[in-house]
Amino acid sequence: MNWIIAMSLCFILWSTYAIPGNFAEKVHGVSVNMLFETIAFVGITILLSGKIYEGLPRVTAGSATLGLLMGLGSAVGFYFFLAALSLAPGTKGIVLVVLVAGITFPVQSALFSFFGEALSLHQWLAIAGMGVSLIVYNWK
Repeated sequence: MNWIIAMSLCFILWSTYAIPGNFAEKVHGVSVNMLFETIAFVGITILLSGKIYEGLPRVTAGSATLGLLMGLGSAVGFYFFLAALSLAPGTKGIVLVVLVAGITFPVQSALFSFFGEALSLHQWLAIAGMGVSLIVYNWK
């Protein structure tokens, strides 16, 4: 695997992992999603807060599955992010990995809009600005 593949896989996973989490959050709330992401990252060490305990009774099989998918996507994406950083050639490659990882959050917002989440004009402008920053950074 080279750094471009690792960066691309990180981008894809980090851009999309929150979509199932967003659907799950509508069923069982954001604090339970935090639990699923913690399970995926830490594996056997689970630290729960009082707010997470409050949401546990609302967990359904479907929301648990979606939350688990979100957690796994986040954790595996983080692995590829670290792999891309370690494989990137020089400072410019590392900066590009960080820029691409940073744009995953605006891409998530754009993807949410396709599932009915309304985005404001300033959010769309921020997404466009991130895209322009990648183009400007790589301009030769």
